[in-house]
Amino acid sequence: MSRIGFVGLGNMGAPMARNLVRSGHAVHGFDVVSANLESLVAGGGVAAASVQDAVRDAEIVVTMLPAGQHVRGVYGGATGVIATASKGALLIDCSTIDVRTARARPKTRRARAISISSMRRYPAVRSGPRRPR
Repeated sequence: MSRIGFVGLGNMGAPMARNLVRSGHAVHGFDVVSANLESLVAGGGVAAASVQDAVRDAEIVVTMLPAGQHVRGVYGGATGVIATASKGALLIDCSTIDVRTARARPKTRRARAISISSMRRYPAVRSGPRRPR
């Protein structure tokens, strides 16, 4: 199975991370709330000390953050996801954020291959019936 770095283990991220662990993936998670890390460990995941520790060597990085400012902070800078993620890692942001942040492309994107799912516009799973067009 895959090694997954998961950042944001709150109300929405925690159940997602637990499901990934139950499916047999090695999930290394980070959250600013220590109780959320403890919950991940109790479910079989690994607590990371920082964003960098969570995403280092991960094949897939999932973020589930509360606001655009948090996404920009976690992805950007010298210690962010873009700078730390492994070559070829798939980056998936599931955060409920503003359109401007979701569409923004990192200015410091490394030359090596990093996929950012929001840039490729993969269809997302949604609930409820499909409405006719």
